[in-house]
Amino acid sequence: MSKDKIVRIICIALLVILIIVAVAFYVIDIVKNDTPADKNLFKMLAAVFICLGSLTRFVTSGGRRGRNLSFYETQYSKEIGTAFSSSPAYRRRLLSALKMYNENKMDKAVKVLMDLRPFCQSRDDYYAVWLFLGLCLTDMGLREEAVTVYNQMIEMRITTSTVYGNLGSLYSALGKYDDAIASLRLGIQNDEKNPAPYNNLAKLYFDTFDFENAKAYAKKALEINHKYRTSASLLAEIYSLEGDEENAAKYSHIAISAGESPERLKRAIEYYKSIHSKDD
Repeated sequence: MSKDKIVRIICIALLVILIIVAVAFYVIDIVKNDTPADKNLFKMLAAVFICLGSLTRFVTSGGRRGRNLSFYETQYSKEIGTAFSSSPAYRRRLLSALKMYNENKMDKAVKVLMDLRPFCQSRDDYYAVWLFLGLCLTDMGLREEAVTVYNQMIEMRITTSTVYGNLGSLYSALGKYDDAIASLRLGIQNDEKNPAPYNNLAKLYFDTFDFENAKAYAKKALEINHKYRTSASLLAEIYSLEGDEENAAKYSHIAISAGESPERLKRAIEYYKSIHSKDD
C-alpha cells in the first residue's frame, strides 16, 4: 500500500473518530450533568457537519488533493522517460507542470514549461516539455499555437505517433484536412504496429465522408489489434449507414465484445443516420 493511501486512510479514520467523540460528549453531558438537550445541540451539530463535510471531500476526491509529484511521474512515465534525470530540481518543475495540467491550471503549466525550455538537453527533456506544452495550448483553445509547437518538434526530430496524431487532430479541427491526412500518415510510418494512427486516419476519412478509405484504415487497425474497440465501432457505424446489416452486425459484435457500450453504439448509429438522411 502506498504512503499516500495510508495517510488518506488515517485522515478518514480520524474524522470518523472526531464525529463519534462529538456525539459522545454531547450525550454524556446530557446524561451525567443533566444538561438540557438543546443547550449544546447546535455546537455538536456544527462539529459533526464540519467533520462530515471534510470526510465527504476526502472520499469523493479519491485523494487527488494529496497526490504528490511521484504520482505524476508514474502516470506519465512513458511520456517523460528520463527527462531531466540528471537534474532533480528541473524534473520536479516538470512534474509540477504535469500536476497543474491535470488540475486544469493550463496557464500556470504553460509558464513552467516555457521556463524549462532553455534547460532542455536530452531528447527526453525536449520531448516531455514540448509535448505537454502542445497539450496545454490545445486545451486552452490555442490550436494554431499548438500546431506551431508540434511542427517545431518535427523539425527537431523528436517525433512519435502521438505527436503526429495530435497534430493531425489539430489540423482536422482547423479544417485543414489535407495537412491532417499527411500528418496522420506520417504517424503510421513512425509506428506501423500501433493501431491508433490507423484508427485516427479512419476517423478523419469518415468525417470527410470518404467511407472506403475509412473502412480500409479501420480494418488495418483491427488487423493489428482485433479487439480495437473504436475501429470496430467505426466500421459498425459505416456499414449501418451503407445498409450492409450483415457487416454492421459483425463489427457491432466485435466492438461490444471489446467493451463498447451497446447503448452508445446504437445512439451513434442513429445520430449518423439522421445526419446522413438530412444530407440526402
